[in-house]
Amino acid sequence: MELTKDKLNMDQCTGCCLCANGCPVEAISMKEDKNGFLYPHINNKLCIDCGKCTELCDGRNEQYISDVEKRAYAVWSKNSEIRYKSTSGGAFSEFAKYVLLNDGVVAGAAYNECNQVDHILIDNLEQLSLVRQSKYIQSDSKDIYKKVKYALDNGKLVLFCGTPCQLAALKSYLNKDYEKLFLMSFICLGVNSPKALRAWLEEIEQKENNSVQRVWFKYKKHGWHKSPLCTRLDFKDGSHKVYFGDENTFMKGYIRYHLYIRPSCTDCRFKGLTHGADVMVADFWGEQITDDNGTSLLIVNSKKGEKMLNEIKMNFCLEEVDFSQAILGNRAFREPVKASKYSDKFLAELDVLGFSSAYKKYAKDPLKVIIKRKIKNTLRVCLKNIVSK
Repeated sequence: MELTKDKLNMDQCTGCCLCANGCPVEAISMKEDKNGFLYPHINNKLCIDCGKCTELCDGRNEQYISDVEKRAYAVWSKNSEIRYKSTSGGAFSEFAKYVLLNDGVVAGAAYNECNQVDHILIDNLEQLSLVRQSKYIQSDSKDIYKKVKYALDNGKLVLFCGTPCQLAALKSYLNKDYEKLFLMSFICLGVNSPKALRAWLEEIEQKENNSVQRVWFKYKKHGWHKSPLCTRLDFKDGSHKVYFGDENTFMKGYIRYHLYIRPSCTDCRFKGLTHGADVMVADFWGEQITDDNGTSLLIVNSKKGEKMLNEIKMNFCLEEVDFSQAILGNRAFREPVKASKYSDKFLAELDVLGFSSAYKKYAKDPLKVIIKRKIKNTLRVCLKNIVSK
């Protein structure tokens, strides 16, 4: 019988799989809870009470100080195909290309055959499309830290891209600096329950009588600025359908209502840049860019980051921007997300109601947001009436 021991703090668990990777006797396995989030379970018969799991978990809290002055850039790839197929401007793809062309490997999030997300290691350009684009649900780190360490110990150049908490987990697991390790994180609003995405896709598959073969979040059919609420699903028969605006209930449930975000994300301890990323990427929402094809915010946080950017900057259209101003449009850089008060109820009733019915029941704005919106609308109408007179 597998039980979770009190030694692991479940309230702060980010599901990073660090404890499972680091257990010397493989006594820890990761299992989904009733809401679809991964948590560690310890086999008491195998556990030797060595304390390694808590040592590693606590090691994620180490604060790293940058060895350079932080610099921010608005960038996009000069390769139009890379830019179009990327979530923002293709910054990740250009860094990944450099690593792969230098006989390196890249660790990133990829969909598996069930449209769930795993962290995998790739070693060639043909596989780059697997780890490109944001996935918007929590990835299963599985044994990725072990694979990264093996590659580094064999002299490989490695790019690891993940959430800030995954980067902190990797650094704790390795417990030393590697010259050939390059760390990229992204500004993270919070990771969503894989259970919620499964429910959304299963409902669509039943309605369409077709199986989903590919999920493409932030599809740029209507332009990049509208892409957060635009998702393309490719089906087994070769057809596809685009879900946009109010029809894209999964992304609305995430971005607007925060219905299925992991509990630990509401008290995230990995905001900012103290988790030790060499570079951080995000959407760039600054006023300088009028182009609607996608622009990345690139924050350089180390000498290693500066060096690699200098190696590949000829592949970018690049403009340096004020760091403080650049992060103003990315609130998630500074503070944790606030989950919906209906989150637990939504996830608990998902199995019974299905995604659409649960969404209709629980996708509600807080009262203060409703009041603020009404005040804004009233002022807008008053101003319009004044102008018309």
